Amino acid sequence: DKLYHAPGDDDPLDVIDLGSNTYDVGQVVQCRPLGAVCLIDEGQADWKVLVVDVNDTGPLSKAQNLEDVERLMPGRVAACLKWMDDFKNYGAQLAGEEAEETMLQAEIHGADLAVQLIEQDHKAWKGLVAEVGVDGRSRGHWVGKARTSPPTTGADKEVPHYDAPKPTKVSLWHDVDLSVTDLVGEDQGLVRYVNEMPRGCLQKFEVQPHAPHNQVFEDPVGSKRLKSFGQPVPFNYGCLPQTYRHPERLDALYNAPGDDDPLDLVDLNGSAAPVGKVVQCRPLGAVCLIDEGQADWKILAVNIDEGGPLADAQSIEDVERLAPGRIAECLKWLDDFKQSSAKDAEAQLQLEVHGIEVARRLIKEDHDAWKDLVDSASAEGKARGHWIRSAASKGLREPTPMPQKWLSTLPAEYEVKARGAF
Repeated sequence: DKLYHAPGDDDPLDVIDLGSNTYDVGQVVQCRPLGAVCLIDEGQADWKVLVVDVNDTGPLSKAQNLEDVERLMPGRVAACLKWMDDFKNYGAQLAGEEAEETMLQAEIHGADLAVQLIEQDHKAWKGLVAEVGVDGRSRGHWVGKARTSPPTTGADKEVPHYDAPKPTKVSLWHDVDLSVTDLVGEDQGLVRYVNEMPRGCLQKFEVQPHAPHNQVFEDPVGSKRLKSFGQPVPFNYGCLPQTYRHPERLDALYNAPGDDDPLDLVDLNGSAAPVGKVVQCRPLGAVCLIDEGQADWKILAVNIDEGGPLADAQSIEDVERLAPGRIAECLKWLDDFKQSSAKDAEAQLQLEVHGIEVARRLIKEDHDAWKDLVDSASAEGKARGHWIRSAASKGLREPTPMPQKWLSTLPAEYEVKARGAF
C-alpha cells in the first residue's frame, strides 16, 4: 500500500455501508463510494471503503461525499469507526494480544482515494483470475471449476456462426422508429433496438453509419479480436435507431463528448436474436464507458417480446431481484473485453449503474441530436460523414416500408469501419 507501506490482506476489499437499511446475508447492494479508512491488521493494509446504499430509505441515499454524510447524519461516520476500533481492541484482549498490533488509522480519506482503491483492487482481482490453474484455484482461492479443456474459441462448433443480413434500401438507423406506441399513438415507455451481436457469438457486426442505407456488415478486425478473447458475448448487443451521440455536446455527468455513433444497448434478457433483428425493449438503466475521451453510453434494457424472468422487469432493482448478478456478469464481460487489448487499456467502464431516468434522458437527448443530424444533411445526403439519405431525397426522412432492391455487395469505396472496440 502506497500510503501505509503495508501489503494487502489476501481478501476482497471490505465495505462499510453508512446507511440505515438492513439486508440479508449475501444480498447484493448498489452503493456509492464516498471515502475510505485503513486498518493495519497483522502488518497488512485492510482498507474499508465507506459507502452509502443508493436505495437507502434513510437520509443518506443522496449523499455525494463524506461532508454530506456529516451534514445529514452528524456523527454517523465517527460512530461506525468507533465501534470497529472497540471491537478490534476487544478481540485483541480476548486473544491476549497487544492491541497496538491492530490499528485503525485516524485519517478518513475521500471519494477519490476510495475509487482509486476499488479500481486498483479490481485490477488485482483480474490478475488473480488470469493466474487460475487447471484445478480452478489461484493463490489458494477458488476461482472456477477445474478445467478439462482449453477455453472456448471461435473454432469450437458450439459457438454459432452468423452472416450479415442481405443489404436492402431500408436504413436500420433512420427508417426504424425509435419509440413504441399503442394503437392511438400513446408512448408505452418502450423503444426498439437493432441487434448487431447475438448472445453467444464471437463475431462483431455493426450498422454502418457512413455506408449507403447504413447496411449491417461484419467488422473482420473486431471479430478477430473477439475470437482471440475467446469469451462469447453473454448478451444481445445493438444500437438504438434514430439516435446519435453528438461529438460536440458534452455529457452532463462525465463532461465528455459523444462518440459520433448511434446509442448502444445491452439486452439483459432472452436468447440470441439474429443479426439485424429489430427488438422491442424496456430501457431500465445505463452505464458509461469513457473510451478515447468520449462518453460511450450503454443503455441496459430487457427484451419484452420474449419470455423469461426478466421480461416484466421495471427497474434495475427488479433485474437484480429476478436474476441476481446478471448485470454484474454483463459489465464484467464488457470491462474484461476492453482491458484485454493494450490499445483499449485506457478505456474506463464507470462503476455507477444509473437508473431508468438517466436512460430515458440519454435516449431523448440522442434522439434530438439525431433529428439535428438529419436536418443538417447536405444535398449529397450526408451529414458529418454519415449517410442520411439518397442525394435525390429532400427534408426529413420518411420510413421506407419495404425493400425495393437487393444489393449484392457493398461498393468498394465504402469499406467497413468499426464504430469502436465495443
